[in-house]
Amino acid sequence: MKFQNFNNIDKTIIMNKIFINALLIFSLLILFFALVGCGASGPAIEDPFNANLPLLPPTTPEEDFVRFQNNCVKNVEKQVNNLSNGGEKLCLEAQNGFSGLEYTIELFNYNPIGIENHFQGIVRKGGYIYLSGSDQNSGQARIWVGQVSGYKEENQVLSSNIKSENSSINYYNYNTDDKIIKGINVTIEPSWHVGGLSLLGDLLAVPVEEYRESEGYDLYSSVLFFDVRDSANPRLIKKANILSRPGRDAGSSFLHRLADGRFIVGLGTTHINNNYLDIYVSKTTNIQDGFQEQPLPIPQVELSNIVRSQGMGMVVDCDTKENYLIVTDTEGGGTITRDGIYSATNLLRLYKLTFHKENPDIDNSPIVRVHSEDRGQKMLEVININAYSHFAAAAGIVTNKNNELLILASNHYRFYNLRAPTKRIIKVKEYRGSL
Repeated sequence: MKFQNFNNIDKTIIMNKIFINALLIFSLLILFFALVGCGASGPAIEDPFNANLPLLPPTTPEEDFVRFQNNCVKNVEKQVNNLSNGGEKLCLEAQNGFSGLEYTIELFNYNPIGIENHFQGIVRKGGYIYLSGSDQNSGQARIWVGQVSGYKEENQVLSSNIKSENSSINYYNYNTDDKIIKGINVTIEPSWHVGGLSLLGDLLAVPVEEYRESEGYDLYSSVLFFDVRDSANPRLIKKANILSRPGRDAGSSFLHRLADGRFIVGLGTTHINNNYLDIYVSKTTNIQDGFQEQPLPIPQVELSNIVRSQGMGMVVDCDTKENYLIVTDTEGGGTITRDGIYSATNLLRLYKLTFHKENPDIDNSPIVRVHSEDRGQKMLEVININAYSHFAAAAGIVTNKNNELLILASNHYRFYNLRAPTKRIIKVKEYRGSL
């Protein structure tokens, strides 16, 4: 008579039960995270072209000349060299203006490694942060308005709002009054990818592009201009003739005013004859009259030393009155996909730009010439997926009334927070120059 090996049978039954239970637990986790990620959606995205939006009170050209200006910076080159790695770290609650797992790299996101679904530009006006991002899947380009409750007008800088954290387990205890308060749809078909933002006092420039030339798409970009005098409620300057650029991309931007009061908008590009910068001049000193249709005819040799950038901004030295272009990016790559297998170094480069008229004896000379001078680069800290800043994502230039230089940056994505599992956060960091 043959006897069955009950020990082996028992082991098989036990292993099957363990497998079934593990599968059940895994399925429950999938359901939990899906519900957590999708359970809280923000309010409807605002349409800036909506004719029913409240209008801003009219202003005079004299008032606009004052409010469409940035503060100068004391000793630009020294402040750049003295930028500290420390910086002020903040978390912003990021539910309003988002749906489900958008702008995350979580396991159950439909776009889990975040490619073409990430933040790209950031600037700040006082206690309000403007952040841009894009989603290839939905074809949506957006900007968000964030409010930082702890901003103090007398200090002119941000202060950390984090009480405690453990990034290894995604635990963040922060001031939950600091949050994204709304989203704004800035899609201009066929453009869907927002580039780096720039701010000139109350004037916000938002470049939007279709750049996927290698995938068979035609290059196209547009630049929208917003009046942010009401910081919480940016209003599209509809008469400003949205700057349209068929055949050209626009991955970053800067704003500047010439001595004669006309506006300059510079646009970072990566596909035009290896020239990484286009510069447009406004038709008049009134922003509502729009810009010239074609960029300035600048010889490539004059801009050949300006490298590709993810963000940029222009500042003026208080003493010398010289113009400095600051461009930001990372050394070692773009989007990072998994903690521990990739790192990058935040860096910025500094250029001196000189604008002068082609015909200086003519007050309204329409031609402006530009000359650039490379002033070197500044390396900041090495970062990874959990960093509060990533210069290949969102980085912007901020100046304040104390004539300080500030670099504001964020990560590519929203993050899960173990302390509040139903909500997501955006990490932000502000670097401060010193004399």
